Amino acid sequence: MALSARLQGGFNVGTGRETDVNALVAALLASSPQQVDVVHAAPRAGEQRRSVIDPAKLRAAGWSTTVDVAEGLARTFRWFAAQRG
Repeated sequence: MALSARLQGGFNVGTGRETDVNALVAALLASSPQQVDVVHAAPRAGEQRRSVIDPAKLRAAGWSTTVDVAEGLARTFRWFAAQRG
């Protein structure tokens, strides 16, 4: 990565946009040849309700997203599937 020389310490890679768990599950199911039943349960006490990754440190170094979450998950799913053979 050409940016690596300018980056130090930890940084987050993400879109900076909130994506709910149901959207992530739908994207993964769309990428998978297997279909599974999704089971919803009641939230657990103290469970985090919302989260957004802040990629500001990478953006300051000139990085930006090139694929959306669904396409990124699809690519990741295909990569792992290829590793399994």
